[in-house]
Amino acid sequence: MTITTLAPDTLYTMDAVFFDFTAALRPETGGDPAGSAADRIDESARQLVRSLYRAGVKIAVLGAATEAQLLPVLRRAGILELISVIVTTEELPGHPPHVSAAALAARQLGLNESRRVAVFADTLTGVQDAVQEGMNTIAVSGCNPPLAFELTTQLVVPRINLDCLSLKLT
Repeated sequence: MTITTLAPDTLYTMDAVFFDFTAALRPETGGDPAGSAADRIDESARQLVRSLYRAGVKIAVLGAATEAQLLPVLRRAGILELISVIVTTEELPGHPPHVSAAALAARQLGLNESRRVAVFADTLTGVQDAVQEGMNTIAVSGCNPPLAFELTTQLVVPRINLDCLSLKLT
């Protein structure tokens, strides 16, 4: 068995890392997600994105938001220019067959090996979609109780930060 990590300086690393910020982008009390959620992509997550980008890892952002809502959030977070692919609700078909945001991002990046993709997801739907695609799935429990993810994925982290570079993926 090959042990893979996110660490860019290891022999076995990921080709791409996807960040599904769906829950983090939801406004706390309604209103415009672009105006209220920018600070919820916290500095520790931004540091991880920057580290992966510097190492040449392709980065995608998946969000249950429109482009008009998502782009300003990423711009204010200072990571928009680091993102290779952004998948918004406008790109996903609203009818069967269901195409997950993760599958669409992989297709847009020309990735054929789902096991060489890691997905951080903060909703149960995002986790389930990534698992179904055969991707290395890391549930972010900050927006949901860890128990919500335990039956779906083995990796649950409390938040996205540089410590995630040492996660052991198989």
